[in-house]
Amino acid sequence: MAIKTIVFWLEKGCRKPKQAGLATAPDSVHLIDEYCRMAREGRGRLFIVDAHTASEGREHIASWRKKESTPHAIGSVILGPDRIVALGMNACAAIAGAAAGKRAWDARLARQGIVKIDQTRALDAKDPLANWTPGNAFGQGLGDAPEPGKQYRLTGGRDVASIAGGASWRDSEVK
Repeated sequence: MAIKTIVFWLEKGCRKPKQAGLATAPDSVHLIDEYCRMAREGRGRLFIVDAHTASEGREHIASWRKKESTPHAIGSVILGPDRIVALGMNACAAIAGAAAGKRAWDARLARQGIVKIDQTRALDAKDPLANWTPGNAFGQGLGDAPEPGKQYRLTGGRDVASIAGGASWRDSEVK
């Protein structure tokens, strides 16, 4: 199952964050921009979380709120007094994408008077970060995984399949 970058809104006085949308959806630039404005006004908190499901995203938010270690601790951004929180690398990219998208949106409106719906995504589905999974982290050549107990050739000559030479784990197995 692919990881999604989910936008959650936790209204002031509420306990459970509600899913507001996906960072890869059309008009997500406007969605994130509007919730950022509301968060800065103190009306609630915006969470953008990398997770497989909304339930898992809420679990990550709950862990973060309890100040527990989360799987996304390396890729976290907190803006303002804990009002805007991104948990995960794609979530951080979505914040940056929304900010850049908003600036480009304003420039297009001033110049052309219109913005196409395809230009309103905070995290474009074509962006390599949006499609990242642990299985494809190193490209198609290493999509298969090494098996325990087997030996693989990491380096080799010109005519020998090896990981360094771009071969798959299966082709690099020492037989």
